Amino acid sequence: MKVLSKYFLLPAFIFAAFGLNAQSDAVFRQLEKYGEADLAVARKDVAIEEFTRKVSVWKLSADSVFFNVNAGEFRAFLKSNVNYRFLKRKEYPLKSSGKTAAQIISSGFNNYPSYLQYDSIMHTFANTYPSICEYVNLGTLPSGRKIIALHIGDSVAVTTAEPRFLYTSTMHGDETAGYIFMLKLADWLLSNYGSDSTATKLVNSLDIWINPLANPDGTYHGGNASVWGAVRRNGNGIDLNRNYPDPEDGPHPDGNAYQPETNIFMAFADSMHFQMSANFHAGAEVVNYPWDTWSKTTADDSWWRFVSHEYADTAQYYNGHNGYFDDFGTGITNGYQWYTISGGRQDFMNYFTHCREVTVELSATKLLPENKLDQYWNWSKRSLINYMMQAVYALHGIVSDSATGLPLAAKVYISAHDKDSSLVYSHLPFGDYYRLLDSGYYSVTFSAPGYNSKTINSVRIDRYQAKVLNVSLSKNINGMPFFIRKKKEIGIFPNPASDMVSFIYDKPGLEAVVRIYSQSGMLVKEKRIKSSGTIYSLDIRDLPQGVYYFSFATSCSKTLNGGKLIVKRAGK
Repeated sequence: MKVLSKYFLLPAFIFAAFGLNAQSDAVFRQLEKYGEADLAVARKDVAIEEFTRKVSVWKLSADSVFFNVNAGEFRAFLKSNVNYRFLKRKEYPLKSSGKTAAQIISSGFNNYPSYLQYDSIMHTFANTYPSICEYVNLGTLPSGRKIIALHIGDSVAVTTAEPRFLYTSTMHGDETAGYIFMLKLADWLLSNYGSDSTATKLVNSLDIWINPLANPDGTYHGGNASVWGAVRRNGNGIDLNRNYPDPEDGPHPDGNAYQPETNIFMAFADSMHFQMSANFHAGAEVVNYPWDTWSKTTADDSWWRFVSHEYADTAQYYNGHNGYFDDFGTGITNGYQWYTISGGRQDFMNYFTHCREVTVELSATKLLPENKLDQYWNWSKRSLINYMMQAVYALHGIVSDSATGLPLAAKVYISAHDKDSSLVYSHLPFGDYYRLLDSGYYSVTFSAPGYNSKTINSVRIDRYQAKVLNVSLSKNINGMPFFIRKKKEIGIFPNPASDMVSFIYDKPGLEAVVRIYSQSGMLVKEKRIKSSGTIYSLDIRDLPQGVYYFSFATSCSKTLNGGKLIVKRAGK
């Protein structure tokens, strides 16, 4: 059996420091080998909400709490003197199948590929279907492994006004069912495009992104040859599903720096403006809908229950009602009511990016045996398709300037309904927006800086029906941000800009404060800069692509006239 790579070696004095018994000695030996260990405690021995914010809980049963720790967390846990059980890992031979990417695809993905096979499979999809699929490296990790996505649509070479949909899996590296399901789903969409009406409609109607493996360092912790040495955490021993900004607990709720994987996904989500997504895990069989961090429900709680039931009920149907996907009796749960976490991907996506993301636990067994992959896929396939199709049924349209007809970036707010960041925005270059809603009548308000707001009342929404609502807004100079209404003009070039932007002011040698605001008016960057002659230059590489407002003030003046700044990256 191949020796696994190690995160670290624990010095011998640690074992003595805790007066370890045989069980804790075994835990530390597993920590030395894998960087993490799974434990269980009796529910009655811990305060669940407090406990889940200290360790990475991955399952609750009627009487037990199952959780994952790294070495530091285990040392802290030992101080609590709570009795625990060590869940020893099952060891597997670490070997690859030796098949080519084409052979794996033709065989239906009934084996876990090696990392290099996986990379080759993703390239093969793009090369085989170049008109509807492209291979995208979202970012390369320090290990050299890549976070890869397939971009699928009827116009992948050209940006179009379509709902953007994301499926992503296995951010916990040892929860692997979704890894294979995403490869199978991509294969089904691509190979059936033009012949199957459902596959064709999805590809034609959505801008689809599929990321099968969000934590390649965790999945291939044992080496690139095999997933059978997989661990939950990333290469730094961090649980990625506790590492995101949290609506309630703010930045860095786990006390760790944002990991490379986290930064890659945050930048990806910020640039793409996804409307709907799902994040796949394992360890249970349930749809876990928002929120995870707090007890209040979302504005769209009825819609979440509807789409969650649709997913679970469909999986149960294709299983023949023989026990699959019936955790909690129904196969769905509100995240907080199950157990609360901070720093989860789901809450980040919903709160900070205005996307509708759900967490789906695909199998009770985390690293699903290969002889079960095809069976579980057949139970889940239609649920995955149905969930994607919900994005097609959004309230959607174009927001434009009533005088010029040009598209606008605007806020779309459901009056007496939206709360906790559930509103959405229209985005340039098309001014298109998408709002997922349950059946009912709604009042929809559209607003943009410098324009008169407009409210459309009694907008009827029906399940399984798309609703088109295009809106034009008229300019209102009195509604412009104060720094745009000033008389003094500030030159800016280039605009759009990608890396550096320069401001021109006719008095040289001064110091200026430049403030950059998001479209919603939030201050996102503030920098004090000195001039070079009459030129003031600002590094904007940390700003995601999009439209912003800026203000400019020198050390001897009040705030001067600002304006729009467009950040655009090459190729986007």
